[in-house]
This record gives sequence, C-alpha cells and structure tokens, in this order.
Amino acid sequence: MTPMRIGKPGPDAVRGLFPAVAALIAACAGGSPGGSDKMYVPEDMPEICQDLDFRRDKELRKLCGVKAHNYLAYRNVPEHRDLQEPKAGVIIQKGEEMQLRLENFLPVDLPEDFRGQIRFGEEIRRKTIKSKMDYFEFFAPQADRPEKLIRLDIPLDNGETGSVCYTVERKTETLQHKTGSASRLLPLDCGDFTRLKTLAVIPQRPE
Repeated sequence: MTPMRIGKPGPDAVRGLFPAVAALIAACAGGSPGGSDKMYVPEDMPEICQDLDFRRDKELRKLCGVKAHNYLAYRNVPEHRDLQEPKAGVIIQKGEEMQLRLENFLPVDLPEDFRGQIRFGEEIRRKTIKSKMDYFEFFAPQADRPEKLIRLDIPLDNGETGSVCYTVERKTETLQHKTGSASRLLPLDCGDFTRLKTLAVIPQRPE
C-alpha cells in the first residue's frame, strides 16, 4: 500500500473538510431515534477494521476499539511498541489492556500475564521488541484445507520470554461477508503448537 502523504492544508482545503466530517459524524451516530446505536470510532483503529459495518456487526466493535456513545469523553490515548516479527506487527496498551495487532488480522487481546511485563512510553516507543514468529500449515487427516498455526515469542522486561500461539480461523461465507479480508486469530495452547509442528511435513512461512 502506498503511504499517504499529509501536508499542511490551506484554508480552502480546511473549509472543504467540514461537509465530509459532518457526514462521517452522521454515519457513526446513525441508528435508532433514541441514539442507542451512536458510536465512537477511534482514530487509532487498525486499518483492517476500516471497512467494517459496526452497526450491523456488534461483536466486532470491541476487537476494533469501537465504543458506545457514552464513551465519547474517553481520553485514554493508546501506547504502542513495534514488533520485529512479523513485519508491521504491534502491541498496543490502552489502560491495563494489551492488544496484539498483526497485518490482515483482527486485533486480539494478549493474556493477562503480559500486563506490566512490557514497558511503554515516549522514551522507549521507537525501540522495537525483538519478537520471533514461527508459522506452519498442518494437514489433518481427511482435511481438505490446512490448519494455519502461528507462534510469537515476545521478550519481556524481566528477561524472560512470553509466548502466544494461535490458529487462523477458517472463514465461512457468512464470516467472510462480515470481516472482509480480515481473519481472526484463535488462541491455541503452545504445547499443542509444538506437538502439531512435529507432525507437519513441510514447515513454511506466510507470504
């Protein structure tokens, strides 16, 4: 994707933004006359979430950080740390919650035992976490498609390494319609990851 170049807009450009902003607010606030469907869409929302319909797909709101109208005063700016692997991966901290964001996947919450184990702040924001990723595909007996499995080993501030493992959810036609190109990561016990990897014939990495 070609990065967007943002410069300082002139007065005419700023005035031209008002109708677009008004339309965006109206779209986010649309719904029932009582206002029950009004939502706050955060500026830091992952790109993969941009085209989802949160009025229809309410179960995806939390994953993408979309909140009900009563959170409009929310001012907890998220902090983030970039991962070495996979490329474009980041860990987000907002309050006490920590979230893993990988390209082309919906965000997923990290286990609670990661809380307080990774530093955040302006002085360390640009320091990449030297994480390692392992990926392979496993064909179960009689399966028509492989299971895709991912493991991340993430260095913690105490010198230890925290590991998280996932399978990539297989999409039904209904889920494909809801999430578009985004896939879900489903938690997997890392012991199962290791066991299945020993049974895999040809380990490979995603393109």
